[in-house]
Amino acid sequence: MHLSKQSKFIANLALTLSILFVLFAANFNAWAINVEKPNADNYAAALLSQHKALSKRLANNQFNRPITLNSSETPEQLKGEIYAVLDYPFATVNNALNQPKHWCDALILHINIKYCRAETNKTGTVMHLNLGKKHDQTLAETYKASFNYQEISKA
Repeated sequence: MHLSKQSKFIANLALTLSILFVLFAANFNAWAINVEKPNADNYAAALLSQHKALSKRLANNQFNRPITLNSSETPEQLKGEIYAVLDYPFATVNNALNQPKHWCDALILHINIKYCRAETNKTGTVMHLNLGKKHDQTLAETYKASFNYQEISKA
């Protein structure tokens, strides 16, 4: 079977996201995340600096892929940061990840994701997910998670 470049990208993205959701889905009952929008002027420089700082972890880790995960938990907050190197041109990645529907296309492939829908209104876009176990469940038996969707850059 021959896959197009975009299909390979979506499959690779789905695998990467699957790894991440395996780590998180079983551990949290429900959560909602509100992330402050990064300063776009400094974002590229900060990302390059972070890439340099994480280069050893990206090259050698338990995922055997260029991906690294930082997480912390306090009584008030759960926090996670995921960094990955995608071997695709920025325009391809930008087109895929700056469309909320594409996130649902990739996320729904994982067995723990039972529902995904992007909802856009006058206040912005929210990704609604239901997370469950690795067997059939009704949505009422799953955990709800909502993520504010923010586009960081188009260039």
